[in-house]
Amino acid sequence: MRKQTELYLGCHIDGPPFAVTLEPFRRFLSSEVTPRFSGFTVTEGLGYWEGKQEMVRILTIIHNGKSKYLVSLVQIAQTYKARFSQGCVLVVETDVVGRFL
Repeated sequence: MRKQTELYLGCHIDGPPFAVTLEPFRRFLSSEVTPRFSGFTVTEGLGYWEGKQEMVRILTIIHNGKSKYLVSLVQIAQTYKARFSQGCVLVVETDVVGRFL
């Protein structure tokens, strides 16, 4: 059984520059995600946290559930929190069945 993990990455920052803009986010993907995972999807959305509207990027990765991937996902979430002054990152994991056709 494969796993689909989604990391909900908030884009609001309380102080300057006040938002995680596209270029710093791309650098984050290049330095933290691409070296660990050969494929992933990023979706942009509008979320709500503690009653406030916030732009969010959802990083979706499908993997085999081995512990090395789970450790990598936790490291990615922790690095994002620290780099972009986020209080938390929501991590959702689902069992999935999928295949390339």
